[in-house]
Amino acid sequence: MASVWSKPGSNDTTLWYATIYVNGAARQFPLKERDGSRPAARSRALALAGRLEHDLKQNKQTVNIKNRRQALFTTVWPLFVAAFVSKKAKNTQSDYEWTFKGHFQGADFARKRVSNITHTDIDTYVAKKKKETDPLSAHTLNNQLGMLSRFFQWAEQEGYWSGAVNPAKAMGLRQRLTTPQIVYLQDPDHVQLLIDSVHTGDPRTEEKYRTLTATLCWTGIRWSEARSLLWSQVMIGNPKHRHLRIKTTAVGKEIQSWTKTAAGDRYVGVCSTLARMLEQWRRSQWGGTDPQARLGLGIADPDDGLVFPSEAGTMLSPGNFRKRQFNDAKGAAHKLDPTFPLDLTVHGLRHTFNMTLERQGLSTYARACELGHKDTRHGSTKAYTHPEATRQNPAAAAAIDASIKTGKTELTRKAKARAQGKPAPISTTTPPPLPKKRVARKSPGTGAAESKGKSSSGAASRTASKTSPKAPIKQS
Repeated sequence: MASVWSKPGSNDTTLWYATIYVNGAARQFPLKERDGSRPAARSRALALAGRLEHDLKQNKQTVNIKNRRQALFTTVWPLFVAAFVSKKAKNTQSDYEWTFKGHFQGADFARKRVSNITHTDIDTYVAKKKKETDPLSAHTLNNQLGMLSRFFQWAEQEGYWSGAVNPAKAMGLRQRLTTPQIVYLQDPDHVQLLIDSVHTGDPRTEEKYRTLTATLCWTGIRWSEARSLLWSQVMIGNPKHRHLRIKTTAVGKEIQSWTKTAAGDRYVGVCSTLARMLEQWRRSQWGGTDPQARLGLGIADPDDGLVFPSEAGTMLSPGNFRKRQFNDAKGAAHKLDPTFPLDLTVHGLRHTFNMTLERQGLSTYARACELGHKDTRHGSTKAYTHPEATRQNPAAAAAIDASIKTGKTELTRKAKARAQGKPAPISTTTPPPLPKKRVARKSPGTGAAESKGKSSSGAASRTASKTSPKAPIKQS
């Protein structure tokens, strides 16, 4: 708020001045009318001071907007992360950081001003990512477009960008997540064929990668969760409750002590076959983590370590298993069985696990708990369900089998009775007779007694009127 003050001038005039804060510093400005004359009263001086303060603020905003419209994407993105993403979960912050360093920083639109970026630039970026040797999946591209969409929303609020349509929300830019396009193993024999086809020529690595492939197929955990899995999270000592305690995830080459979502912190059941494979791998002399690598990963317990470390004892790199052992195993399986899909991905093994549970009749809620999905009704779990798969319901099938068995037993018993000339026995499946209807009795009391007496007298009078003849009508 501007303040005014005065001092006497020449020829008995009064000079008015205003104190206004500009960029945090107090400055004094002489107050004059448009014709150059001095204000005559304090009220007029306050009005001129308010107008001057407003003009200074408007000029400052205009200068700031002009400067922000000149800012490059690489300069504004860190400001966006500090203002918007810093309030999100740690896993989300890491996703934004790695996406910028690995993808956005080298994009063509990153060298442009934010105000000049259009949907054509984003479309060109998406097209290039699809044509790369190792193209990004539709799911990953959609996540990146969501990040850019939030960035432009924030940039518009802060004055870095203005436009009619958000460049990352332009029509036709978002990738369609069509579930049938995601390949998974529909036949159980293909799962076993893939695991048996893992051959590396080295007994140490072959056992490790075969156990890793089986874990991905039979537990449905994420690739990042498998990379960061520790032996302290493997609970297979109790035969009645074998499970994996999923409470970590991996981003880059770091272990994070949290999961992708709150629902991702979960227990995942382990079948007996996988439990034997894990136990055998734990007892082998090649399992374990390098002590120096354990210290770098923040593993405090000396007896603990990564379940699936690299050959150097460190964490597996994100693309090492995919580009080498997994691709070689797919090629070997395809040679043995030409129907084996070569376009299967590591993420497709997670879909395979979900559809295995779907065919066995598990509910959406049960499958979401195993997969670590937050929305159990119509969210991520629905995207993992493929409509072409046939579903079985073991509970319904068992009920029908029991009914068929009971019917066959009854037919056999009645046939034996007819052969012996005996009357047909009563079916044991006949439902019991319904219980007799119980009449509620009134509680004892004067009112009840009176009503009972009235009802009895009324009944007696009605009975008497029915039995006794009518009296003749007396004529006068």
